[in-house]
Amino acid sequence: MIYPSILDRKYQEYLPFIEDVSIRVKETLINFCENNGYAFISRIKTIESLAEKIETGRFQKWSDLDDLFACTIIIPTLSHENEV
Repeated sequence: MIYPSILDRKYQEYLPFIEDVSIRVKETLINFCENNGYAFISRIKTIESLAEKIETGRFQKWSDLDDLFACTIIIPTLSHENEV
C-alpha cells in the first residue's frame, strides 16, 4: 500500500514510544495472565491500517487516532471479569 510520506514520518516518530508502551503492558500483564490461566494478546497498529483509517475519513488527523496499541485478556467466563 502506498501512503503519504508525512504519515510514514509521523508513524516512525511515534513507534518507539508505542513499542515501549507495548513492552511495559506485556511485562505488567503477562505474569498475571499466566498465573491465572488467561490468554493475552496484543498488537501495534500497522502503518497500512492507520493510512486506511485516515484515507477513508474515519479519522481526520493523527491526533484523532485512538488505538495505536491494543491488548486483550481472554477469560473463560464472565465470572472472571471482576478479577481481571
